[in-house]
Amino acid sequence: MAKILHFTQGEKRAVLILMILILVFIGIYSSFNFFTPAKEVEIRYDTIYKDTPMKARASKALKVPLKFTEETWLDLNRADTTQLKKIPGIGPVYAQRIVEYRAWLGGYYSLDQLQEVKGIGEARLKELKKWLYVKSGSYKLIDVNSATFNELNNHIYFNISLIRPIKELQEAGVFIKNVDELGRIYPYKKKDITRLSPYLTFESENVDGFLEPDAP
Repeated sequence: MAKILHFTQGEKRAVLILMILILVFIGIYSSFNFFTPAKEVEIRYDTIYKDTPMKARASKALKVPLKFTEETWLDLNRADTTQLKKIPGIGPVYAQRIVEYRAWLGGYYSLDQLQEVKGIGEARLKELKKWLYVKSGSYKLIDVNSATFNELNNHIYFNISLIRPIKELQEAGVFIKNVDELGRIYPYKKKDITRLSPYLTFESENVDGFLEPDAP
């Protein structure tokens, strides 16, 4: 029969204290590891992108589009926001504003119209002209003699005070031959008509053109 171990009262007390010390040590060690910050791991981009040009590495690391070089030209009426953001000085906000204003215009006929975009002043426009151009005829034309109310109203340059008389002329069967005739009918709108003139066409016209009012 196995011999049964017998501990005196003092030995039992010593074993108990030893077990308590062991548990305390384990607790302290665990707490130390829990609150110790994890060791930072250095990311070596020169290793990850060792076969990639320096500019491309920076773009991938920062997740931003590369900017164009001086040899790049964009058609203002075809460029999307992604392309516009690659122009130095143009971020997502300006790119979105330029595209939205283009939609309201039906296309830009001049780079100078960019000054009508919120936040683009003379200095910024000067820089943008290094990267942008407007292709001739790349904007939408409006036929004054046949355009609907919505077609006129959707253009940002038109206002109701000019739309209403144009619709009255259409309903009366009065056809306008050109911008000059439109200006003669509404001389007080000459500034608006001049600004609109590149967008206006007069395809639906009669052979006589402008109808002079009858003499009293």
